[in-house]
Amino acid sequence: MKSFAKIFMIGLKYLKKKVYDEDHICAAGFIIMFSLMIPYEIMRTKSLNNHTAYTVGVIYKIKLDRNPGKLYEFYVGDSIFRGRAGYGGLSKIVEGDSIFVAYDYTNPGNSEIVGYFEYALDRSKLPDTVFYRRQMNKMRKPLE
Repeated sequence: MKSFAKIFMIGLKYLKKKVYDEDHICAAGFIIMFSLMIPYEIMRTKSLNNHTAYTVGVIYKIKLDRNPGKLYEFYVGDSIFRGRAGYGGLSKIVEGDSIFVAYDYTNPGNSEIVGYFEYALDRSKLPDTVFYRRQMNKMRKPLE
């Protein structure tokens, strides 16, 4: 009877032959990348949920190139931090809109957008023309 180690080595040689086949190199790379991304995202979101602080930020750029998204920035103390929100979800947001940012106070680089505002003109205060902020939902409808 063969030992477990010999059988294991035979299995590894067979697996190596399958992986090095040109058809399986991309699949192996995808599996390795995917298996590393899942634990990273779980740790990031758990840390954000355990150490959450909130602040106000602003959308400073909207990218529509091959990696579309909304770039935002916010201040923590005297330091400025930047983040990127994906393309979905906040589809009606424009540059200059104020946002609520939830960030990890132990690592402010770990942040996400929670909600956002748009500036509107209070016509009842004319001729003073006072601008105020009102909170918007994801479909760009005012929450009142």
